Amino acid sequence: MLQTHSFMLDGTLGVIRASEHAIDTSPDALHIWAQPYRTRPLKRQVISDQMNKMLKLNVIATSYSAWASFVVIVPKKNGKARFSVDYRRLNNITKKDAYPLPQMEDCLVSLGDAQVFSSLDCTAAYRQVLLRKDDQEKTAFTAHGGTYP
Repeated sequence: MLQTHSFMLDGTLGVIRASEHAIDTSPDALHIWAQPYRTRPLKRQVISDQMNKMLKLNVIATSYSAWASFVVIVPKKNGKARFSVDYRRLNNITKKDAYPLPQMEDCLVSLGDAQVFSSLDCTAAYRQVLLRKDDQEKTAFTAHGGTYP
C-alpha cells in the first residue's frame, strides 16, 4: 500500500496519519478512465520528471486500476509548471459532503488581538491526508508512461 507523504521543512519526506479521507461513490458508479492528453515535448518532459521524482520517493507506483484521470500541467503564478491531475469527472460522481464551511467573519473574529500571522505552503498538499485503502484506486492517473495511483 502506498503511503501519503508530505515534504518536511528539511526537504525529507514524511507521513501524516492524523486523518483518513474517503471518496464515496455509489456502488453502481461506472469507473472513470481517461486517455492521457496529447502533450508537447516540453510538457511531456515536465510530467516525466515529476513522475520520476514521485516514483523515487515511493509516493506513486505502477497501477492497473480500472480508474484513471489524466494529468495536466498548470502554470503557477511564478511561471513554473505545476503537475496536477484532473479529477473533475471523479468529483462529479462523488457523494457530496454536507458539512457547512465556517463564515469568514467568524474566522477573522476568532483571531482576536493577534498581531503576528504566518502561512505554510505545503508541497503536494493533496497527498498529505491518508486515503482510505478501498478508495486508492479511484485516484489513479494516466500519463504517457503508464497508470499510477
